[in-house]
Amino acid sequence: QMLIEYVIPCFRQHGAFAEFVALPARVLYALPDTLTFERAAMVELLKTTHPGVRAVLDAPLQMQRETERLRAAAGRPGDSDLEALLGATATAWPEGLGPAQMLRFETGRLTVAAPGWADTQLAQFRDRPVLIAWGGRDFCFNDTFLARWREVFPQARCERFADAGHSVLEDAADEVIPLIRAHLAK
Repeated sequence: QMLIEYVIPCFRQHGAFAEFVALPARVLYALPDTLTFERAAMVELLKTTHPGVRAVLDAPLQMQRETERLRAAAGRPGDSDLEALLGATATAWPEGLGPAQMLRFETGRLTVAAPGWADTQLAQFRDRPVLIAWGGRDFCFNDTFLARWREVFPQARCERFADAGHSVLEDAADEVIPLIRAHLAK
């Protein structure tokens, strides 16, 4: 804005607007042909909204992170905060199962250890919609574990992503996220 006010003095006036602006070549630089309009717009939005961002590598991801930082700085809880995850856990906790033996929280992830769920407790979930998104290349939980989950929840919609690993949500995000959204919309 200051550069335009310097080059075009009429922009200093209230209400000055131009649909097309002619600028001297010395203040312009060529954009690479490989830079798409969409990418340029995302970069511009990110740098305008979050001026502290110095380098833009992945505009959508950086926008999400910067917005999350602002939300956290404002003291507003988010979906991946401990309070929200505890609430979701409490809602799904089987009736009659004692308290958790262990809680572990890492940003955006809550791990709860219970003394083991009996078949009667697992049965409480059999009348609910279940979605299983499974990574076929999981280094930790192989297809034997998947077979057991299919036994426990025979009504579940089960999607196995052959090229995804343990972090199936990250490895197959383009396929998994729409499945989750559709599942939660039911």
